[in-house]
Order: sequence, then C-alpha cells, then structure tokens
Amino acid sequence: MRTILTLLSIFIFQIAFSQINQSSDGDAAEISIQNLNQLNNPASILAELDVYPAGDAEEGDYIADMQFTPDGSQVWVLNRTTNNITVFNWSDRSIINNIEVGSQPISMDFTDTYAVVSCLSDNSIYVINLSDYSIAKTFQGDEQPVKVRTSRDGSLAVIGCDINDKAIVIDLNTLELVRTIDNFTVYLSKFSAITSNPRNTVFWSDFEITPDNQYLINPSNEDDLQFLKSALEM
Repeated sequence: MRTILTLLSIFIFQIAFSQINQSSDGDAAEISIQNLNQLNNPASILAELDVYPAGDAEEGDYIADMQFTPDGSQVWVLNRTTNNITVFNWSDRSIINNIEVGSQPISMDFTDTYAVVSCLSDNSIYVINLSDYSIAKTFQGDEQPVKVRTSRDGSLAVIGCDINDKAIVIDLNTLELVRTIDNFTVYLSKFSAITSNPRNTVFWSDFEITPDNQYLINPSNEDDLQFLKSALEM
C-alpha cells in the first residue's frame, strides 16, 4: 500500500509540475492559473494571487477577524494591534477605508445595516454604519468583550464577555443596551504563541442566537450547552 501511495504521489507531482511554465534554465518562471484549473484536483496546489497591506505598513497588525459584508461586496479585517478596521472592495481588492476603533478589536458580526465590533482591551463595543463607515454608537461592555453575534433579522446583537462571564444584549433598532446576562460563560478555547517574538493568536468559544430570537445557545464548557430564554427578556 505504501508503494502504491508513493507512486501515486509522484504521478500527481509530475502532472502538477507539467503545468508550470519554465524558463530556459529550467527554473519555474510563472504559474498558469488556467492550466492549474484543468487539473483533477486544483485545490491540491496553492497559488498566491496578491498580497495586500492591512492596518498600517508595519509588521504586527495581528489580524483578529475577517468577514464579508452581507451583500458580499466588501471584506472587513480587524487589526488587533493598530486598533482599526481595514475595508476592502472585493471586486478589485482595493482598500476603501480604515476605520479607527477601540483597543484591540477582536470580533465582529454584521446585519444589513451595521457592523458590530468588540474591542478586547478597553471593553468597548462599536456599532458602525455600513453605508458610510460612521460610528452609529459606542457602548461600554463588561470586561473583555470577545465574541459578537447578531440575530438573523438584524434586530439585536449579543456580545459575550470573558472575565466575568456576562453577555451584553443590544437592541439594534433603538441602539440601546437592553440587558446584561449573568453566568454566560465565554472561555478562551485556543491560544498559540512563539518564543522568538511576541506574536500570538487567540480564539474564544462561540454561541448562537436562535432564528426566532427567543434563545441563546451557549457551550458553557466543552461538554454542556446552555439554553437561555430569552435574549430580550428583561
């Protein structure tokens, strides 16, 4: 079996290599995307299309989250150490705007009208207009607001806060903070770092708002689920 797999790997490599145009000295000169798409498994070969700066020109922006807007026209990128959001036009990958927010933007979610962004270090929550990138309102959350979810109908946002295990519920129709939920566990699920420099990545547990907005479903630990009724009940 090992011999068969080895031969198969060599065969696949030969096919892939045959799609790479070579210069006269035998070195790879360019990769033809059109030819790569003709392979039986083009996903097995990674091609870098473009590299675009985000945040600022310095190394260490620490991209924390990135998402498409609901209409698919833009990509928003949270830059954790430069405290801003880079907005890309997806059609040509040009930078449309850089939006200044609070300290260490860490999570976001969208409605058709707003982006809701939580900032880890200053406990702030930003509601941003998608139409003109202006700040619709800023809220003060509980300590370390690390996960944002918006409802499917766009009427509310729920922000999970790590340190004191609380959730902040914001009515996006009125832009008012309507409730704080206690005993809402959000935990650091993964952390990675390297010793040669201070770069690191962090990931927190997730939760969901049910489609009817009546429940929050939260994995309070790795084994149990919380069903909290309801998100807007005072």
